[in-house]
Amino acid sequence: MTEAVAIESLRHGDMEALGWIYEKHRVAFVSWYAFEYRCHIDDATDMYQRVTLAFYENVTADKFVEPKNENSLSAYFKMIGKNKQLEDWRKQKKIVHVEFIDTPDEEPIFNKEQDEIITKHLDQLGQYLISLGDPCKTMLEYFYFQKLSDIEICEKVGYSNTDSVKTGRYKCIQRLKKIIFKT
Repeated sequence: MTEAVAIESLRHGDMEALGWIYEKHRVAFVSWYAFEYRCHIDDATDMYQRVTLAFYENVTADKFVEPKNENSLSAYFKMIGKNKQLEDWRKQKKIVHVEFIDTPDEEPIFNKEQDEIITKHLDQLGQYLISLGDPCKTMLEYFYFQKLSDIEICEKVGYSNTDSVKTGRYKCIQRLKKIIFKT
């Protein structure tokens, strides 16, 4: 079955077509979303269900435009996911006001299992950074771990301006994503 056939079947009430589309894009979307928004797989799966429901509603209400190619539907799901996430953030901002107090004396409390999971993920991240090599490894470490500003990184790495740092960091993140997801 092709996506075009599945979408047309879905317009006529064929729920198996929705199931086929759901399964076809589920793993890619959940992986992308969990990485992009640094959330748990279960949360990414919940978002995918919301995205699929929005897709279904758009198709049945004739608000959906046929995709130009096989990747277009994947991009469409990502767009819906981004919009839903922005919507969630806006709601949280309106509802919850949290005042953060800096308490450097307090250490986060983790149980042994959580600590092992965090250590495993940090080890994996370290291996990915090593495989990136320099200057990406250094630049990402400066920005994410040492919390240096773009100006400080510019001086340390020897770039001509902060735009070069931002562009370089973006390219490094893209390379890191390719390594992690092996795409």
